Amino acid sequence: MARGRATWKKYFEIKHLIAAFFRLLEDHAPAISRMMRFYSHEGPHQDMRLLEQETRCLTLDQPPYELAYQALCIDNVDGVEDPNLGRMVHIRSAITGPVAIHGHTNRAVDQHTGLILGFETTRVRWGRSCFPMPSINKPQATSKIAIPVPPFSNYYHMLIDFLLPHVLCCLGHKEQFAQGVVFCTNKEFPAVDFFVDILNSEGIPAATKNLRPMDNLHAPASLLTRIKAASTEHRYAYEEGMEMLEPHLDQLAKKIPGRPLLYLKRGATKLRNMRNASEVHDMMASEGFQLAEFGWQDFAAQVAAFRHAQFVVGTHGAGLSNIVWKKHGSLLEIFPRNARKTVYLNIAARRQWSYSYYLAGPEGSNQSFDVDVDALRQLVRQQQDQ
Repeated sequence: MARGRATWKKYFEIKHLIAAFFRLLEDHAPAISRMMRFYSHEGPHQDMRLLEQETRCLTLDQPPYELAYQALCIDNVDGVEDPNLGRMVHIRSAITGPVAIHGHTNRAVDQHTGLILGFETTRVRWGRSCFPMPSINKPQATSKIAIPVPPFSNYYHMLIDFLLPHVLCCLGHKEQFAQGVVFCTNKEFPAVDFFVDILNSEGIPAATKNLRPMDNLHAPASLLTRIKAASTEHRYAYEEGMEMLEPHLDQLAKKIPGRPLLYLKRGATKLRNMRNASEVHDMMASEGFQLAEFGWQDFAAQVAAFRHAQFVVGTHGAGLSNIVWKKHGSLLEIFPRNARKTVYLNIAARRQWSYSYYLAGPEGSNQSFDVDVDALRQLVRQQQDQ
């Protein structure tokens, strides 16, 4: 829901002038830009073998979710991706030919063409995935299929847009990954370690490789997945594949206890805070809810907590992505009334959770808002009685 700065202000930033210079260099002197390890052109690998290519329909606008969907379309701030797709979601995955992975951006690049790997031709904006950093380090090598993990700062995008699609593709096509896979990271991701253990237990040799900014890794192949929808909020569309994870999720839940009523607190953030959060927390605790606040390091604990939970309440935020870990449950999502999103309604519909929402006061500075504690308590009790 963080909507950033005004567009006109961005044009006056010095980074845009630097980006323009390096793009010009890449277009007219590619040998020099490659020495600087700057790559901004994205496109298909010249040797790409499709594993999956299918289209699925959205379900969040169908019964019993259509009334909630209509309500959340008012004062909606969903991100837009490709409006031409309408209600369709495209899912693709492929194994490519040889790639180089540069530690400063952690993106896979076609060793021959210098293209950042993607299914469509585009130009990557200057940022964490596109900036120069020369290196004199000799390339390292691996015999495994590489899966470079971008330096995500958002839990939802890391889990829903990237890790789960890649892991489920590996599990669904085991014969294609007999040589093994290596997840390349340039920051610590406990979620990656969690899935590496699962892949190894399923007979796919898997490992992690930490790349420092100056490192280069050459791999004989890489795995590329892409999910595209009309909205960036609707990329979760692979619920059938989640069945392959069920035995592992059950095993984890047996090791870590949990409770049926879960309230998800906001972490340390400047955005989307409830001004009267302490009052809300006291009320939820009095109603018997476990108050939980998770960080990236608590990945296994998050999975287990949501496996045990039957009724989850929380403010819109990336932590609600964890409803993906089980079928059937009840979710009550809290929004400021003038900034609504459908991302977790989409996951709830796919995973067959019942869904309800509470509209708080309008957001103000830093998207903070007030909650009517008595009204929220009444709605919580009403949902429990259903």
